[in-house]
Amino acid sequence: MVEYSIIDKDTFEVYSKDEYSKAFICESSIADIVAMLNKKGYKTVNCYGGDYEIAYYEVNDVDIAKLEEIKEKKGEIIKRVGDSTFDFWMEKWTTHIYISFDKEYKFDNMPKGFNLENENLKSAIDGYVSYYNEDITERRSREDIEKELEEKRKILKDWVEKLPNINERND
Repeated sequence: MVEYSIIDKDTFEVYSKDEYSKAFICESSIADIVAMLNKKGYKTVNCYGGDYEIAYYEVNDVDIAKLEEIKEKKGEIIKRVGDSTFDFWMEKWTTHIYISFDKEYKFDNMPKGFNLENENLKSAIDGYVSYYNEDITERRSREDIEKELEEKRKILKDWVEKLPNINERND
């Protein structure tokens, strides 16, 4: 995982993203959306704009009884087989766009293709994009995935533009 630091342009002091109170890191692909949410009073804490990435995740110490099932799955690579467990590499099948908030928010509607998740008194908006076609027989092209991500970002931005400014509420 890439870690980022912030360097102050005036003093050239180096800060971690948690130490520098005047800024936070945000992916360019959704920075305008995140900024708009915060300006309207919906405080964000984490976000991800989605990307195309060929990647595998390491899964360790899986019960040996599941070995044949994993061998049959497309895109999984067996790494090590022991007496009672095995390890394998699992292909990344999706990417998504998400925005996490500092507390729980109630929205009257959600943008098409996005879900609202409320957990531990905090909310998150999440929209997935699959790397595979509907019947999971063929990997989609990078162009198609990036086009769908761009469409989802536009849908999300249009939705955010219509949200009320909760800074102006007198509840």
